[in-house]
Amino acid sequence: MAAVLATDMTGFSRLMEADEAGTVARHKRHFEELIRPTIEREQGHIVKLTGDGLLAEFASVVNAVRCAVEIQREMALREADQPDAQSIRYRMAINLGDVIFEDADIYGDGVNIAARLEELAEPGGVLVSGTAYDHLKANIDVGYEDLGERRLKNITQPVRVYRVIDVPGAVGARQPGRRRMPWAVAALAALLAAGGAWWFLNQPASMPAGSASLAELQARPGVAVLPFDNLSPDPEQAYFATGLTEELTARLAQFSNIRVIARNSASRFGGGAHDLREVSAALNARYIVEGSVRRSNDRVRVTAQLIDGETGDHLWNSSYDEALTARAILDIQDEIAASVASNIGGLGGAIRKSAAIPTASRPDDLAAYDCVLLHYKFWDTFDHEVHAKARDCLESAVKRHPDFALGWAELAYTYWTEHAYGVNPRPDALERAKAAAERAIELDPLMAEGYGALSQTFRAMKQADEAVAAADRAFAINPNNVGIIGGAGCMLTFTGRLDRAEVFLARAMALDPFAPWWIPYCKSIWFIQSGDPESALAILDAYSGPEIWLLGFARVVALVEADRRAEAQQARARLLEKAPDLDANARSYVEKNFWALPDFADRLLVALRNAEGQTQ
Repeated sequence: MAAVLATDMTGFSRLMEADEAGTVARHKRHFEELIRPTIEREQGHIVKLTGDGLLAEFASVVNAVRCAVEIQREMALREADQPDAQSIRYRMAINLGDVIFEDADIYGDGVNIAARLEELAEPGGVLVSGTAYDHLKANIDVGYEDLGERRLKNITQPVRVYRVIDVPGAVGARQPGRRRMPWAVAALAALLAAGGAWWFLNQPASMPAGSASLAELQARPGVAVLPFDNLSPDPEQAYFATGLTEELTARLAQFSNIRVIARNSASRFGGGAHDLREVSAALNARYIVEGSVRRSNDRVRVTAQLIDGETGDHLWNSSYDEALTARAILDIQDEIAASVASNIGGLGGAIRKSAAIPTASRPDDLAAYDCVLLHYKFWDTFDHEVHAKARDCLESAVKRHPDFALGWAELAYTYWTEHAYGVNPRPDALERAKAAAERAIELDPLMAEGYGALSQTFRAMKQADEAVAAADRAFAINPNNVGIIGGAGCMLTFTGRLDRAEVFLARAMALDPFAPWWIPYCKSIWFIQSGDPESALAILDAYSGPEIWLLGFARVVALVEADRRAEAQQARARLLEKAPDLDANARSYVEKNFWALPDFADRLLVALRNAEGQTQ
């Protein structure tokens, strides 16, 4: 057993790009004058240096925490004269666990947990694991805030997490109910204060370090979850099978060593018999998951099987017959996802899950889970009536189950939609969206959907830096979620960061060749902004999903800017048949969503007007 300290500099790439020589010099000075001497004074040993961070081991947890607290206190003083955007801050975490010493390096879960905890720490903050906390108690003159159990990437079991509160005399754990501010929201605020508003705002147009390139992503074994067949007596229960398919797809996307085909693409091959070899080739997915759902009375039966799409071999199958509760459904999804991932050959054995909805946040009431599925249906159809039903349903669900984190996140999206798209609008939509997203994050700081909803809400509130910081957090939690990636791409497009937006939109469309309507819409807007209306039209022509008025709006604008005026007039006429309030809706939409680009907003509205009076 050893106490392991993991540290890392916040915003290292951003600082290096802004002032490489100065950053290196200051970091070296801090290391030589403060960090190394403090570690040695506390009887620690530096095992590994990582450029902007390190791993150190201590014989005592008390020494490790005392070392971290002293370094962070002193760093705040040493960097006090630096502007926030240039300030060097470190994240730190300590774990007590088993380690393996080999070739002057250390390995094992004790090290892995410390490294994963460090990723969750605030800039300038310190986290400790439950095992480390058990050996601390009142031995150091600081306080500890109990953040509850957290699931860490590639760590099988949840880990209890405590935040060190550097306040002399405030010793002992504070329970979650006594927090003055949601931990995750406080972390986001600290990140912004440090000038860390999304690493890629000030980096080259590429994905962040640690994420897969498109080539690497395509090289991973592909898995497609085909729509589960609805065998329920009531055909109206088909949405339940659809929801299970989507949730299972999301679970599988949490495994880092496989490439999961987005549901929108896989759904093209539901509802009938298909040659799975052809499906495999069309989706570029070696492995196919298919199954069925029968929901009746108070029971649900789910069958699932994993098939090698190249050979047709059945690699795994299982069936589940459970009482009809949301907890049972989610447990079934987790078990199927784990079984599928562990049965894919060539990956060196079972793949550990990186994230899931924590058991504590799962409602037993099936009706609450149905509300989430209903909201998914809205985004498939953009039906205003479905939106109203989903919103009302989610509001009721979180009243019955106030700890239902995913319910709060989805509710935040419904409120944001009221403002951004004018769907069933009510007063104070953005304030309600922000509160709901923050509640979701407070309940589950490792759920990407909460940060995704908060990012879109901040954008709508004209707080671009906060929006990109929240999107950064969402992407860090789940870099395989098409909704998170595409949402970030749209947000960057609408705020004029085209080089960054291009990377995210390309990744989203690579993960989901048949992406939901709003991703090709955002990509078409990206092309229009870039002065390439013909490419915008090509994107719109390739889309074959539901006709949403915004797609028609983008088409009219692109045709005008491509000087295809007769076609623009025809497209506008067709659009008016489906959206008679087009001009008013377009103006409201543009004003709310393109506030950061006033000249481009004018271009959009002028193009729409210019299409009105054209003749063939």
